[in-house]
Amino acid sequence: MTRLILTHPDNRSEADRVVLKELRDRSPDLDTAYELGARFAEILVHRQGREKLEQWTHDAEQSASTLSCEDSPPGSARTGTRSWPTSPCTGTPAPSKATSTASRC
Repeated sequence: MTRLILTHPDNRSEADRVVLKELRDRSPDLDTAYELGARFAEILVHRQGREKLEQWTHDAEQSASTLSCEDSPPGSARTGTRSWPTSPCTGTPAPSKATSTASRC
């Protein structure tokens, strides 16, 4: 899935284009994520400036508030964590073991 989305459109095979279109047609959330990713790449590649990035950020925040939960992994509504049972990252993330070096200055 990641490869399909992150491959530049000019470099996708016809079979990959068909699969990606079918997946996007089935999932409005995936379609939205794909569109946001493509727009973000355009902003970066073409150095389109702060105004476009601010609009993209606004659109991304708006889409995050409207994501459907029907395809969410089990328990995600309860924990707020979107991890599938086979994921090594189930449940609440462990606290970070990293320590700040700011106080050592």
